[in-house]
Amino acid sequence: MSEHPDHEHPHVGDELLEADIRGTVIRRLIVVGVVIAAIMVTSYLVPTRGIVDGIESWRAGLGPTFPIIFFTCYALITMFPVPRSAFTFSSGILFTAWVGLVGAMAATMFAAVASFIAIRLIGREKVQPYLKQPVVRAIEARLARRGWLAVGSLRFIAACPFSLANYCSALSSVRFWPYTLATLFGVFPGTAAVVLLGHSLTTGPNPWLIASTAFFFALGIFGLVFDAKLPVDEPSTDD
Repeated sequence: MSEHPDHEHPHVGDELLEADIRGTVIRRLIVVGVVIAAIMVTSYLVPTRGIVDGIESWRAGLGPTFPIIFFTCYALITMFPVPRSAFTFSSGILFTAWVGLVGAMAATMFAAVASFIAIRLIGREKVQPYLKQPVVRAIEARLARRGWLAVGSLRFIAACPFSLANYCSALSSVRFWPYTLATLFGVFPGTAAVVLLGHSLTTGPNPWLIASTAFFFALGIFGLVFDAKLPVDEPSTDD
């Protein structure tokens, strides 16, 4: 009995992840508030024109292929366990808001879809031994109970590492198209918020960008809360 505690408490992993998500929401609310306040103060009190000119000069020196190089690196590198936040934030600094957002979304979706397909082709038996993190068990439990809905909720404001969500989804029974659409809708609010946050550094005082950033962060948090209210299917015991 003691060798299989998960059978006695089948929802322990999911409950642990729910607690982690709640903690993530609280931490990110605090961080978002502090960062937005800092950016507003910086925009009004610190001259950023020199920084922006330096970025523009560096980008111009790389020529017209720079966007292709940047977003290709973004897509390929984030297929691996590398945080994508730095790339997303840089997208807002290096490009216009729309180019940064479209490019970041395209790179994110490529990384998510390519990772999913690659793991499916490699096979569960070869990949599973490399996924040793405790959070993996909790993510798998959530996927087993919620299916593709879990994919979307795991994406909201980066409730769990992006790459781990890709790998665990591929190892689950979630189908390709539900996974892809859930990822698209799940990553959009957080990606838009971070891109606009980065872009606000290059534009100077811009209440519209600050308000848009706050809106998209709030949208991601609303998605998590809404997901928590949805009914949960019990996992199949056929296996």
